[in-house]
Amino acid sequence: MIQLDHPASVVGVFGSQGSGKTTWTSAYIANHRARLRFLFDPEHEFSARFHLRPSRTPKGLDEALATGWICYQPEVMFPNDDPGGLEFFAAWALAVCERMQGTKLFVFDEAQRYLSPNVTPPNLRTAVNRGRRRGLDVVFISRSPMECGPKMRREITEVVTFHFTEPGDLDWLSAYGFDPARIAALPLHARIVRDRFGREKYEGAASPSRPAVRAVAEPAPRHRPPPGESEPPDQASTEPEE
Repeated sequence: MIQLDHPASVVGVFGSQGSGKTTWTSAYIANHRARLRFLFDPEHEFSARFHLRPSRTPKGLDEALATGWICYQPEVMFPNDDPGGLEFFAAWALAVCERMQGTKLFVFDEAQRYLSPNVTPPNLRTAVNRGRRRGLDVVFISRSPMECGPKMRREITEVVTFHFTEPGDLDWLSAYGFDPARIAALPLHARIVRDRFGREKYEGAASPSRPAVRAVAEPAPRHRPPPGESEPPDQASTEPEE
């Protein structure tokens, strides 16, 4: 369903390893107003953090819609192919958004594994590009904005940056309007948030509140870019069915 009044929201969360990216993002997910949360979870981290029952098959995905938390682990449908799993999940989530009103949230971690300077997976790009008109907000996490490719970076409406010292990444963040010296000096869990209109805020070093532990019941039956940047049948599971 088309939602003409839904504002674009693509949040890029960047920072060095262990700087606090996933902790912050988990709190963001927990506090988001979305009626549906689509979490791509190949490392099983989101299911552990939120005490979610994961979905690994189309049947499991459909059933999870009733809970509002769709935590997709791709190993059954896409063994040893996480990129293929993300492409499937992005297309599936967008199809759901096409038929449901309200705000939804799509989240994936380690974005540098799936994006590159020259390649943005087509289904993922379509979900990001068309998501706004279907109420879909996007959050992605990466250790490096430069490894995520210009096409994806151009879609970002807000950057959350943690500690960085890598020159290439600092150069891009500087072009976005950040002060590289401040970023390089950030302590653990501190971050600076800046949107594409230049509004910026500093969030201190105190670790954000832990996301609420969410015990999910058994599912019910089915029912700016920086200036100058340019574009160069189900398999059996050994676990109970979701």
